[in-house]
Amino acid sequence: MNTQTQSTHPEQARLGGFTWALALIPLLILGAALALIVATGGGLTELSGPPVEQVTFQRVMLPEPGVVQVVVINDGPQEVTIPQVLVDDAYWSFTAQPSMTIPRLGRATFTIPYPWVEGEAHEVMLITSLGTTFPAEIPVAVETPQLSMSLFLQFGLIGLYVGIVPVTLGVLWYPFMRRLSGQAMNFILALTVGLLIFLAVGTFLDALEFAGALPAFWQGVPMVAFIALIALGRSSRWVTCAGSAKPLRWACPTGSHWGSASITWARGWRLAQRLRRAKRRSARS
Repeated sequence: MNTQTQSTHPEQARLGGFTWALALIPLLILGAALALIVATGGGLTELSGPPVEQVTFQRVMLPEPGVVQVVVINDGPQEVTIPQVLVDDAYWSFTAQPSMTIPRLGRATFTIPYPWVEGEAHEVMLITSLGTTFPAEIPVAVETPQLSMSLFLQFGLIGLYVGIVPVTLGVLWYPFMRRLSGQAMNFILALTVGLLIFLAVGTFLDALEFAGALPAFWQGVPMVAFIALIALGRSSRWVTCAGSAKPLRWACPTGSHWGSASITWARGWRLAQRLRRAKRRSARS
């Protein structure tokens, strides 16, 4: 037995270096192939098409009266030069930071001194050196809010109204819900699950809408679908309704304050019922 064990160790040691060599050979071949393609084009230069220019608008801002700022990203495979800008079908002077030539995946900010009119619609169009146009519409001209303490407090009030106030009102229902029957709790749970599903579908659709406006290299829509599948798989669990022997499998997002509070109340109600039953059993015994 010991002889066989000792004889296998040298064989494993000999196979170790050979195994690493087998793993490195494909990587070396892959590296050589990639270097050949990068250096010479791999014989595919005749298949290359015309230059493709793609610019995505990130933001169109009106920081102050008489000024329009446009932030764009070069979403194409090559650098893009934007030497001309039109505002409402008229050429206007502008300044570009850091440059009019935007490298691939680069970003630039164009500042245009234009006397925009509050409440009216305007259109900004960027023209590349190859003549490609990229328009951006301002449906209603309103000065862009600047970061300040008052703006911070306003967003804090929004968080208070949509977050803390609904949860507080929901917690006040807990004493009432403790006195409900099993059928009433099943109805509340069914209502909560329906609300969660509605919110999940609405959130998913909004995420798809926002992802569609992102630059193509970010792959926004596939990323949203991937995150949704991960969230669906992690949140799927067995939820047993009170008074029912059949478990229901639900995939519920946890972003709804009302839904989370209702589920918490339901768990507390079930725990209270179990404690009451245990007390009755101990009293009978």
